[in-house]
Amino acid sequence: MAQAVSDLSAADAPSLALWNQLSAGYNACEVVCATVVCIGIQGRNPKLLRTGVYLFAVMEWISAIGYRMFPLSSSGYAGAFQDVMHMAVTAAVVLLSIVSLTVIIGRTTTFILDHPEADGAVETALAATALVICLVQFRFGRWLGRRYGDAVAGGQSLGQKNTVLAVWMAQSFLDPISSVAPTAYIVWQNFVNSYQLWRKESGGDRPADPNE
Repeated sequence: MAQAVSDLSAADAPSLALWNQLSAGYNACEVVCATVVCIGIQGRNPKLLRTGVYLFAVMEWISAIGYRMFPLSSSGYAGAFQDVMHMAVTAAVVLLSIVSLTVIIGRTTTFILDHPEADGAVETALAATALVICLVQFRFGRWLGRRYGDAVAGGQSLGQKNTVLAVWMAQSFLDPISSVAPTAYIVWQNFVNSYQLWRKESGGDRPADPNE
């Protein structure tokens, strides 16, 4: 249960068949959703937000196709061609994720700065609500995952969210100020992930006791 995700989908992994079954539906849904959003925002949203959504959609396509074409040849890194390509896909996915989310967060920040008349108390409440929801979901996910021997995977499964669609819908169809909540969630979950990485590196994230 301590394996990395790429190890679980390696060409010789016993979990490969199950992984392919579970990821097939997810990959289809993510690329369809991202493509539909790209079509829907043409000519409707600020250019900066469109750019962020387009980059995010490209990342989703690369992730869906690249990982299916180039799984690791074996658990770990064996240095084969498909392993090199797997790392290249990972690098592209990470880079596009960072750039697209930075652009989307920047767009929301720009909106806030351009509308000083917006109620600061509402903005603060939305950001605080996103923080509470984020922490509760990560915490509950870790509690649930601990019952199955992997607290971190449980926390990520429940706490990690793709809120790009929510940001677009909020700025397009709702009061744009409502986009603060899903945007803040992106920020908070990355703080949580950074804390978990720091805790792991410092040795503080010990293996969970199933009886806890």
